[in-house]
Amino acid sequence: MVAFVIVALVFVIIIALVLWNNPKKLAKSIIIKQPETSNLPGKNIRISVKDAEKYYLKGISDPAMSTDLDMAIINGGKYIYISQERLDLLEARLKQRNGFDNDLAKLTQLKYNAHTFEKDKMLNEAFEAYKVLITFAHNSPYLQINSYSHDMNRFRIVSNKLKKKEEYEKFMSTIKFDH
Repeated sequence: MVAFVIVALVFVIIIALVLWNNPKKLAKSIIIKQPETSNLPGKNIRISVKDAEKYYLKGISDPAMSTDLDMAIINGGKYIYISQERLDLLEARLKQRNGFDNDLAKLTQLKYNAHTFEKDKMLNEAFEAYKVLITFAHNSPYLQINSYSHDMNRFRIVSNKLKKKEEYEKFMSTIKFDH
């Protein structure tokens, strides 16, 4: 029993030393390289690691693709294989993510403009900027009300300062909320 414990301890120490000195070499020796034709090329599509990384970096890849990508990078592969259905799903997710990112960037710019006008005491310009901001955010298919609810409150405050309560109420009545 004691001999078994000593042998196991020595084995663990050797593995730890190998990992400490060169973890990639050990990882490459443990992972068995599969030939690229093993993924049923008739049903799967070959995409480059660089193209696959764009899904991974946007946070839209699924766990299976992440594993395939990790193995390809560790093994020095240049391609991974995925089904057409997975690729279509990833493209749809990427399109939605890019749409959200673009609309959020535009919303941020509109917020900056409105807040700057308000800060500089240019309340009429701030009032109009908040109207543009709320209209844009409300009509965006990617943004939700929590993205601009604070600005709706600031819009109300600016309208009260300008004594434009009727114009505020008229504008807000045109906004239809699904909540």
